[in-house]
Amino acid sequence: MTHPNLIIMNLLSFLVSLFSKPDSKPDQAPLQQQQNVPDDKPMELKQKFVKVGSSDEGKERYGEIKDQKWVNEGAWMTVYVVPIDIAPKWINTATGKGTGKIYVNKDMKTALDQALCSLRASGLLSELKTFDGCFCVRDVRGVPGKTSWHSYGLAIDVNAAENALGKDPKLSTGFVKCFTDAGFTWGGTFSRKDGMHFQFAE
Repeated sequence: MTHPNLIIMNLLSFLVSLFSKPDSKPDQAPLQQQQNVPDDKPMELKQKFVKVGSSDEGKERYGEIKDQKWVNEGAWMTVYVVPIDIAPKWINTATGKGTGKIYVNKDMKTALDQALCSLRASGLLSELKTFDGCFCVRDVRGVPGKTSWHSYGLAIDVNAAENALGKDPKLSTGFVKCFTDAGFTWGGTFSRKDGMHFQFAE
C-alpha cells in the first residue's frame, strides 16, 4: 500500500512541472553570423545618412577645418571593418598588406559597404586592387584654399596607379556603377579627371 505522504509529494511534483515554464535559452546568432559567411546585403540599412551637396553644407554639418585640424573629427569619424572575403586581396598601398579597416565618416560608412557588396554581387571584386586613402585633412590637390572631402573622411581613393589625377580613368563602367548606385560621386566625371576618387558628396 502506497503511503499517503508519498502520494501527496508525487501530486505536488506533477503540479509544479505542469505550471512551471521551461528554462529559456539564450538567443543564438543567425546561422550566417555563426559561420562568418559574407552577405551581399549592405550593413545598417535601417540607418539614414546624409549626403551633403556643397562645401558650405559640409562646413555647416561637420564643422570647420582650422590649422589643418578638423575640430569635430571625434564626433563624426568611425571605423569601417572591411568584409573578410574582400580585405586580404584589397591591398593598402601605405602598408602593402590587405585592407582590414578604414577610418571613415559615419555618413559614408553604409554607402561604402553597399558599394563593396555590389562589387561582390556583380563579380567585380577582382577589379578592386588597391586602397589609396580616405581620411586626410588637406586642400584639393592643386587648388589651395579649397577643402578636400578627404578632410571629412567623405572620399576614398582606389586603384590609384591606373587612375591617376588628370589621366583617363581605367575603371570599368560596372565598377563605377557599384559606387554611384550607392550614392558616391565619381571623380572620373570631373573637368580635371580623378578616376581613383569617389566622394560621398556632390
